[in-house]
Amino acid sequence: MEKGRRYITLNRNREWKRSILLNLQPRDNQLVFAERPEHEQGILAAGVIITGSIDSTEQDFHWQNIILDADIPENSVIKVSSYASDRPEVWLGNNLVNLDTYIRAGSGYGPAGLNELSALFRQSFTGSTDGLLRVRGRYLWLKLEFLVPQPERFSLRKIKLLLAEEKIIHYLPEIYQNNQADNDFFQRFMEIFDSLFFEIEDEVTRIPETLNFTRAQGEMLRYLASWVSIQEVRRLDDEGLRQRIAGIMPEYARIGTKQGIEHLVERELGVKPRIIEYFHYQHMLFQGRDKELYNELFGTNPYKFYLMLPETVFRQKIMSNFLTILKQNIPAHTEAEIILLKNGIILGKHTYLGVNSMVGEYNYVSIDETVAISDDTLIGGSVHEK
Repeated sequence: MEKGRRYITLNRNREWKRSILLNLQPRDNQLVFAERPEHEQGILAAGVIITGSIDSTEQDFHWQNIILDADIPENSVIKVSSYASDRPEVWLGNNLVNLDTYIRAGSGYGPAGLNELSALFRQSFTGSTDGLLRVRGRYLWLKLEFLVPQPERFSLRKIKLLLAEEKIIHYLPEIYQNNQADNDFFQRFMEIFDSLFFEIEDEVTRIPETLNFTRAQGEMLRYLASWVSIQEVRRLDDEGLRQRIAGIMPEYARIGTKQGIEHLVERELGVKPRIIEYFHYQHMLFQGRDKELYNELFGTNPYKFYLMLPETVFRQKIMSNFLTILKQNIPAHTEAEIILLKNGIILGKHTYLGVNSMVGEYNYVSIDETVAISDDTLIGGSVHEK
């Protein structure tokens, strides 16, 4: 099918606000039930919307298909009514009024506005989110009524109205396309296949939008993240996951490099590590005066490197999760060891001036039976140096 279908869609707050709403309110471009008092919790909730005019731009336009995109709990009751006219003015009692102006004014007094307009609307269908209106006129007004057992689970995302009348029946011989009353059942029967076919066609058309990680949400976004081998999809929210996907190509360009590992540690732990590689201490290991010490601290494995981190870095982090991520980002056939640096000078251990130690003054200390000396206590001076 080459023509496709054209729709008018209501899915914005400004469109909901030009309607009469009873027990419904716009939120994030959707319609949801308004908050209810505690004594009304747990009972059925009724909600009604009468929309402002929807303009087809054609006189005597034949309105047919309508689709409600909504989350509706089981055992809910839906009633769809409609009114169409070539003029925006209607007679209410003895007064000729502009219906849109009346609806905008009526939105302030809820049930009263609904009662005044109830005589205009004709029921189109019930119990479904997809049906036929079968009214004629340039302008269309809709009245939707909902009776819902679990209102907190209800949301109306959009209302779609068919403008272009392309149908499968148009591709059949002309004898099937007459509008006689005896052909009404066949036309309504073919509407079932229209709904199936054009819904699939619409989903196929929107595949590029579905695969756009900047717009995808929830499980679909996590599925897209798995395409680029992002492992930590469950512990990131949607916005954090979008940022990871957006930066994944530069990340892959430096994966396995020193800069890449530094970036990984900063992202996961919030600190910049000091990385010691084999070539940093190779000369001292074989030619230095303290070969035994370097051998004890670093060993002789040329494929091993060391990440030096503050000893407090894992207090609020799960070390096993970080090690799993680290193993996935280091070069093949290499080994990483984490060294947690204590704040202080410990001879024969990992102590680095300006990193985890400093040279400064010492304080006078008196030692008696109430004092316990730990491994980070500085002892020196005399009683005269107080």
